[in-house]
Amino acid sequence: MFSHVADNKTGKGRTFLAISPPSDIVMD
Repeated sequence: MFSHVADNKTGKGRTFLAISPPSDIVMD
């Protein structure tokens, strides 16, 4: 799930991070 990294620029990534596991947030 590294697609949220690109979406983070538009702000949609924040929604992904909220539902993503803690380990995924650290990678971002």
